[in-house]
Amino acid sequence: MKKRQKTVLVSILMLSLILLLSGVGLAESNVEKDMPKEFVIPYCGALSGPYAPQTYPNYLGIVDFVDWYNKEKGGLFGKVPIKVMARDFGTELSKALEAYEEFRSMEPKPPFIYMAFSNAQEALAERYAEDKIVGFGSPAPTAVYHIFPGTWTIAWCPSYADSAGFFIKWLAETWVPKTGTKAKLAFLTWDNAMGRAIMIDAVRDYAKKMGVEIVAEEVYDLKAMDVTAQLGKIKKAGANWVFGNALGHGPAVVAKSAEALGINNHDLFDTTPGKLHLAGGPWSGCEAPAKLAPQAMVGWISCPPIPAWTDDVPSMKIIRDIFKKNKREAKYEGLPYSAFSMVIPWTLYLVEETVKDVGWKNLNGETYRKHLMKLKNHAVMGDSKFGVITVTEERPGPFLVTLWQVGKDGVPRSIVPYGEAPDLHPKLKK
Repeated sequence: MKKRQKTVLVSILMLSLILLLSGVGLAESNVEKDMPKEFVIPYCGALSGPYAPQTYPNYLGIVDFVDWYNKEKGGLFGKVPIKVMARDFGTELSKALEAYEEFRSMEPKPPFIYMAFSNAQEALAERYAEDKIVGFGSPAPTAVYHIFPGTWTIAWCPSYADSAGFFIKWLAETWVPKTGTKAKLAFLTWDNAMGRAIMIDAVRDYAKKMGVEIVAEEVYDLKAMDVTAQLGKIKKAGANWVFGNALGHGPAVVAKSAEALGINNHDLFDTTPGKLHLAGGPWSGCEAPAKLAPQAMVGWISCPPIPAWTDDVPSMKIIRDIFKKNKREAKYEGLPYSAFSMVIPWTLYLVEETVKDVGWKNLNGETYRKHLMKLKNHAVMGDSKFGVITVTEERPGPFLVTLWQVGKDGVPRSIVPYGEAPDLHPKLKK
């Protein structure tokens, strides 16, 4: 009896080993068969126009990181080099849509594209689903959740609404207890899809739930150089905090206007009546606006999805070394340059996982998206301090956020560890 049991056990182990080895062999076969000469990443960003001071460094960061990836890792599977196909939309939606038409006509059709424009992400949400192309891009919730569930518009970082929620959570759980003061928040944000992404009921309801009172909501034009009128209304409403979603010159305009009125509060836990603390979305408190308004931006709080440039994180050291090796100008240093170094590794990791499963011939938007929705607790570049990514049908994009503060030296630094942002998506059509 014992001998028979032993024989059965050995047989099971042998079968398991055979199945394991056959699986490995199949994956290796999928990788080697029909291997392309290169893999193209289509990217559409603002390489010119008013966004460019912050978004052109995005492009430099992509190009430099891909070059490093090809040289250090040999490309995908150590054999297939990566190529970036970049197009400039400036601030024109028509140019972004033209770029998309060019991308979708590529042979083979790309499984995904990068689209760094909230308005375009909204406009293309249904096209992505029709064409079965994953559209990684700006995390405006009205774009990501335009079709829900089943979206093909995937945020490459936490949604702007979720990020605002993380900040509101910090206000309620840290700032209020430490100061003993009720948080009275005002929105002062760009009058476009990106700016208004935070002005949705899900955010308002969450603020109310957390005991943070929203006392005013104001917007300003992308080209505005002064917002003193809006700040006057906000001060009159009794706010002690201002939060806006903008980038580049936008936050600098707000900070300079507050400084001119003498109401800019640079001390994080000061509660002087009539003064305003300034804060904003993921890109608002990085190096680009800080350099545009060095004094006025001191103290600004932002909620990015990546460690600060100077943080002691292994992957950030790699990015700083890449920047230095390529002899980039000092004005490009910081988040605008490093942002895509967080995105590229995990989107390429998914290419490899998909190919191992279905082969190069069957690498397309559908098979890629299938693996994307299974991504759980993935440490970017094997560095959990750099970023950990989870994507699901319910939350189609990462959701870990930190907070930065601009120091007196003009350098943004992380002030809290990564934390999960609340899920604040809008109720839109299915």
